[in-house]
Amino acid sequence: MTVALYIVFLIIFTLLLLVNSVQVRRTSMSKFELNRRIGRGDVSSKAILHREMLLHDVLSLQRILVALLLVILVILAIAACGWLIGVVVSIVAAFEFGLLSRQPFVRRQGQRLYDAHEAKLLRLIEKHPRLFAIIRGVAHEGVSNQALHSREELLYLIEEADVLTGKEKQQIVRGLDFESQRVADHMTPVEKMITIGKKELLGPLVLNDLHETGYLRFPVIGHDINDIVGIVDLSEQLTIDAGKHSTTAEKSMTSHIAQIHADATLEQALAVYSDKRPGLVVVVNDKRETMGLISLSTILQVLLGRAADTNASPAQD
Repeated sequence: MTVALYIVFLIIFTLLLLVNSVQVRRTSMSKFELNRRIGRGDVSSKAILHREMLLHDVLSLQRILVALLLVILVILAIAACGWLIGVVVSIVAAFEFGLLSRQPFVRRQGQRLYDAHEAKLLRLIEKHPRLFAIIRGVAHEGVSNQALHSREELLYLIEEADVLTGKEKQQIVRGLDFESQRVADHMTPVEKMITIGKKELLGPLVLNDLHETGYLRFPVIGHDINDIVGIVDLSEQLTIDAGKHSTTAEKSMTSHIAQIHADATLEQALAVYSDKRPGLVVVVNDKRETMGLISLSTILQVLLGRAADTNASPAQD
């Protein structure tokens, strides 16, 4: 009888190792991503989502089987060896079965058995939903292996994150959307530009008026707004005394400017500033007509997710 108990103990212990060694392989895609693909007609994603919903019950069943097999081991150990030795054997088995079940050979055997019978197990779960609903609560999620598979999924996760404030979410989303944002959506429109005629005298009164605008750089125009010939930077201008002659904007300006199309992206505008280092970037349309200005500070604000509505106030720097 004792020999038979030893044999049964070894069989149960082996089953315990095999059951505990199984790693249920889950998809790296989130439920949101699977539903997004299903919405686009991806049939395989529908099958994957269905399996994922059933795998939670598989994990619950695994946990219950491990607990049940441990109880049976304790009973068998006590029955075969008596209380004292049986309890010692049970404690050793309880501490060591986790380590032994992680051994490569054990894992391969357990995974092979599970993979061969997973389809049957999933069908069993489908046939008895009420039974598995009872045991469903004991599953543990473990470490998630989900990865991001689309931009929409990332934006969804940001929106659902409880640890972020509404402002933080807005900043992150704007920063992520930087590459696709158009210059026209962030430029200072032409009707709000503050310009200087190239023949205009930069006397004390004019300089004072320019200082009061709060901006440092001002486009200099020739015969009309479509003829921007340079830029006056107030930080480079010295205050003109009343007793001295005033100079013109044309003589004080720098002609280091650049142009970019209104439909270009902010990423392209940033590249213009990086490569050409202009004092000013003029936004134009297909006819080379001036549409507005885009400043480096505005581009950087959008990149950092801090941009406001630039059409509400000039972004002239």
